[in-house]
Amino acid sequence: MISKSFDYKGFSTRKEYWYFIVANFIISLLINIIFGIGTTVFTVYTYIISISAIPLMVRRLRDINMKWTWLLLAIIPVIGQIILITLFIRPSKSQS
Repeated sequence: MISKSFDYKGFSTRKEYWYFIVANFIISLLINIIFGIGTTVFTVYTYIISISAIPLMVRRLRDINMKWTWLLLAIIPVIGQIILITLFIRPSKSQS
């Protein structure tokens, strides 16, 4: 899951992206239940995962033939995240 954390080369399939998201959701939920949401453990985990998710999102956008600059949509509250989610659920394009 974190083996390609800083690798901006190549592609990430839908499956790889959504496994990462679901796994981190479950881990975050468990950390929240065990330690609480305001704890240092939860905060550190959130920062580490946020930083390692950026290359994954770049590779996912590349997989659907989009430029990394589309990630800047995340700055726009709600609408930007909805647009990015719809991009991330698109099927992969041919890598030829």
